Amino acid sequence: MRKTIVFTLILTAFFFIIAQEKPEKKDSETKIEELAEETWHLVLRELKRSDLLFEKKMNLLMDFSEKVPKISKFNVEAEYFLKNINNSPERLTHLLNKEKYMTKTEWFAASFVGGNYGLGFSLSFFTVRWSNFFWEVIRIQFTMLMPLDTHSITGKTMIGIAAFFGYANQDELRVSIGLSGGMAEHRILTMDKDDDSNEVFEMLFIPFEVSYVHHLKLNFAIQTGITFDFPIFSMSSSQTYIPNISAFVGFRI
Repeated sequence: MRKTIVFTLILTAFFFIIAQEKPEKKDSETKIEELAEETWHLVLRELKRSDLLFEKKMNLLMDFSEKVPKISKFNVEAEYFLKNINNSPERLTHLLNKEKYMTKTEWFAASFVGGNYGLGFSLSFFTVRWSNFFWEVIRIQFTMLMPLDTHSITGKTMIGIAAFFGYANQDELRVSIGLSGGMAEHRILTMDKDDDSNEVFEMLFIPFEVSYVHHLKLNFAIQTGITFDFPIFSMSSSQTYIPNISAFVGFRI
């Protein structure tokens, strides 16, 4: 309660300063914009408080929008908030997380995987993210197709680009490529009675992946996509080129 009173006093003082300034003076306009920026940061800090009622947060936004000059870029930002919140606390939270949806480090991810090497899972650790670029440091994937004794286990590192869309950057398209190593054995049934399978052992791959990510919360997102692991070093009894193709669905935190 005390913090709210102090903030209200600061906001009132700012409004008083604006009322005393002469907007035709360039230095006064600069000063007003600087004060608007400082006050907007205070508003954002109050909006992030979990102990402040949503109605009071809306009042702060409306007061700021009404009193700060319309030409201020911070007034434009406040108007954007008011226009898109739609009286929803959840939508306000997403707007406040807008930048972090693009840059927050993802410490862990897990997904269910299925493809031409069978069914399995993947685990990912430490995805470092920038605005439109990311590095997935470590990922381990295992799949197996029991009837043919086909299986694959690989460790990989991936770099990629990200494009954001939708409300408050909640939706994300990721495209990545990298390097992976491990072992994949693929058996193909044949009509030859003397040899009922052809074996392909693959040990070094170039993975390529396209995926869609939806950020439900700041620390939780769901992901689905498709991965192609192209072998660049393999040993085969049939010289058959068999990329590991798999789809996946999972979560990231």
